[in-house]
Amino acid sequence: MPHPRTITFLTAGALVIRAALPAAALAQGDDPGVTCGPAVAEILSPKDGAEVPQSGVDPPCEHPGYCKWINVEGRIGKCYWPFIGVTPRETKPLFWIQPRIQHVDRSTGRFSLAVRLGDGRDGLNEEFEIFVIGHRQQNRFYDDQSLFGLPKECQTTPAKDATAPCIASEVVTVRRVR
Repeated sequence: MPHPRTITFLTAGALVIRAALPAAALAQGDDPGVTCGPAVAEILSPKDGAEVPQSGVDPPCEHPGYCKWINVEGRIGKCYWPFIGVTPRETKPLFWIQPRIQHVDRSTGRFSLAVRLGDGRDGLNEEFEIFVIGHRQQNRFYDDQSLFGLPKECQTTPAKDATAPCIASEVVTVRRVR
């Protein structure tokens, strides 16, 4: 049996280490007393079948015909960190993780991000598939990471298991027209 001081020291040390971790490194559901709610990941905008970019909605074009950025809005369950994946339909199932989402409104789960569809004229008049991956680990994926299909631990949303380590939204297909 360990000495009582050893147990007190180890318990206090664990509390100090947990307090020292940045809040952003922990999924909200990992905090005591916080319930996860539904395991959901979804794209709210653009809608499936949309022609993008849209004037007044998406970032302005650098040059006519070179409009490669669009705004994507989505929603994620409280216990997950969102990552956006994009693939030109012709290279599927290979897809790329977009830049890190900087802010998630944890009360609603909403977030937005400007994502890139192609490069310059590459990608013009092509269809792209966009989806959200929600993972319980904030650093599971990184910017410009390419993946050949979803990791095995990912479930499609809504997940039957509210504690699933990874969930993925339905795919939204858009056509880049300018």
